[in-house]
Amino acid sequence: MRKIVTLLTISTLCLSMSPISGFAMESEAETTTETSLEATEISSTETIPESTETSNTDTKPEPVVPTETTTESVPETTTESSQIEQPLNQIPQDVPTKYPSEEQVVPDVQRLDGEAMPLRIERNQTTEEFVKKVGNEARKVAEENDLFASVMIAQAILESGSGSSRLSQAPNHNLFGMKGEFEGQSVSFTTQEDDGTGNLYTIQSSFRKYPSFTESFQDYSDLLKQGVSWNEMIYQGTWKSIAGTYQNATKSLTGVYATDIHYDEKLNQLIETYGLARYDFPEAEDGQFTKPLAEEAPVTSTFGGEDNHRGVDFATNEGTPIHAMAAGTVIFAHYHDSWGNYVAIQHSNGLVSLYAHQSAFAVSVGDTVMQGQVIGFVGSTGNSTGSHLHLEICQDSTLTPEKLVDPMSVISNG
Repeated sequence: MRKIVTLLTISTLCLSMSPISGFAMESEAETTTETSLEATEISSTETIPESTETSNTDTKPEPVVPTETTTESVPETTTESSQIEQPLNQIPQDVPTKYPSEEQVVPDVQRLDGEAMPLRIERNQTTEEFVKKVGNEARKVAEENDLFASVMIAQAILESGSGSSRLSQAPNHNLFGMKGEFEGQSVSFTTQEDDGTGNLYTIQSSFRKYPSFTESFQDYSDLLKQGVSWNEMIYQGTWKSIAGTYQNATKSLTGVYATDIHYDEKLNQLIETYGLARYDFPEAEDGQFTKPLAEEAPVTSTFGGEDNHRGVDFATNEGTPIHAMAAGTVIFAHYHDSWGNYVAIQHSNGLVSLYAHQSAFAVSVGDTVMQGQVIGFVGSTGNSTGSHLHLEICQDSTLTPEKLVDPMSVISNG
């Protein structure tokens, strides 16, 4: 039998609306806190004492057209390991407890009327470096297992404190608090657990020790694909072929993997803030997508929302150069009643970027462009009320609404 734990992690993410309570500072406490979920156990914060290690030996069709630029339509139970079953000395818990949020990585923010405000996260260097370290590892494992790398990376950030927890650091490399052994290797920590009534008791728990982050991601992907002993399909909602979008995948984890009703919102914000969706696709020739404007420009309309906005709008002066986000081939450079003058570029990883309302083109259909190359100039052509760049990202050249992706989730310097 195996069990996935929640550990109090040690790193701090900052919210623009309110500071995030920490998982960046080391605690002098000698125990960790853990709660049981019906399917598995997870962590958002962790305080870990000294540990004891143990070892047991193409065609390009004309795109679907929007009607407007601003409103385009468009248990305590345990989990079963395939490798090992290891009973743990702990009190049975029949009542699942809530996801540990005493020191939330992404705390809820309440408006005066009591409604939850949208979560906002500020980028920080520690998390950016962590993403660079594990991103391609997650991409490879996700591609092989029909999963979203973006969701796995976001969970790793949340569960390990961007790699700051002792359990996640070398030589343990356990990003998700997986209990038991991995190929005979484990590390032991003293933890405090909730008996389901709010009472804490102390136990010694063994956690899987991995050779690298790759094995940690692979072991976690096995959980998502194989489920638990009493329900093999419990996590099928995270599979790419079923979920369709990372938003649906994170939604399926909420109330199943974690009882925190805002778990999906936190993961989504991490994905958007750090552009993690780019890892859901093969690596582009340039390795990443960059901003299309050299100078900072305010976002006047975001992706989705009540209006189902197809992309993101950046307000800036007419004539401002527009740069290709990544290398690729120009597949459209036309005028459209809604988009006005627009250019669409097919990239090596299958994504298509579209730049609308241009005052003038700088490329033609068939041109091969490099990342950062000027492809046109900002304007207000088509259905537009002022000078701005309307940017879209689609999973293929059809540009259909169901294939659109939030541009901010793929921009590496967004």
